Amino acid sequence: MIIEFQKVKTRKKRQLITDAVELFTTTLLHPRTIDILEISIVECDLGHADGYCSWEDTNINPREFTIELDKKLSGTELIKTIAHEMVHLKQYVKGELKERFKPYHCHVWHGDVIDVGIDNMFDVPWEVEAREMEEELFLLFENRIVK
Repeated sequence: MIIEFQKVKTRKKRQLITDAVELFTTTLLHPRTIDILEISIVECDLGHADGYCSWEDTNINPREFTIELDKKLSGTELIKTIAHEMVHLKQYVKGELKERFKPYHCHVWHGDVIDVGIDNMFDVPWEVEAREMEEELFLLFENRIVK
């Protein structure tokens, strides 16, 4: 796995993020898949969100990702946001979540087409799963890394 950083200012924060990403990928994905991943971590002013995960190469079998993290995050909230976005990375890698662009932009969750709008964006199944798993992953991180 290759992890690259953009705009992450301190070595300490880069190491914390690296530790979290490595633990979460080994928890969520098969080792052979991990070996071919490329993850770019970008710290920026997101304002309206804590983080995003997007694929960069192909929506069919993605292996290159960008994870954007709000630059104001630190501590527990930073790790929980990384956990949440790594669940989305897992969903894309395993083909659980796909994006389609023809005949219009939509998401496909386990084979079912789901249109996302302002009224359901937090209730779609991939967000529900990510919210549920972020706490479990955070506790795993806290028990393995912090102590």
